[in-house]
Amino acid sequence: MAPRSKAILIIAAVALVAAFLLGFVPQYMRANRLENEVQAARTEAGRCSTQLRFSRAAQAAALLHLELARKNFGNAGGHASSFFNQVRALLNDTSDPGARGPLQRMLEYRDSVTAALARGDAAAEQQVRELVEISHVQLQGAAAP
Repeated sequence: MAPRSKAILIIAAVALVAAFLLGFVPQYMRANRLENEVQAARTEAGRCSTQLRFSRAAQAAALLHLELARKNFGNAGGHASSFFNQVRALLNDTSDPGARGPLQRMLEYRDSVTAALARGDAAAEQQVRELVEISHVQLQGAAAP
C-alpha cells in the first residue's frame, strides 16, 4: 500500500471517529442530564407523597376532634380508627427519627382514646386535642423539606 493511501485511510478513520464522538458526546451528556432530572423528580414525588400522607393523618385527627366536640362519638370513633391506622402505616414506612417519635407518641393514645369513645366519654377531648397538636405541629414539620 502506498504511503499516500495509508495517510488517506488514517485521515478517514480519524474523521470517522471524530464524527462518531461529535454525535455521541452531546447525546451522552443529554441522557445523563435527563436521568438526573428524572431522579430529582422521583425524589420530589416521594417527598410530596409522604407529606400528603402526613397531612391526611392530621386531617383525620382534626375530624376526630370536631366530631368529639359535637359529642358525636360514633363518627369520632370512625375517625379515630382511620387516624390511628394512618399513623401506624406512617410509622411502618418512615425511617426518619424526627417523624417516628411523634408517630409513636400518638399511637400511645390509641387504647385510651378508643375506649373513651366507645364509652361515650367526653373526657377523651384533652387527649384528642394533644393528638391534633402533635399531628399538626410536629408531623407537618417532620414532613417539610
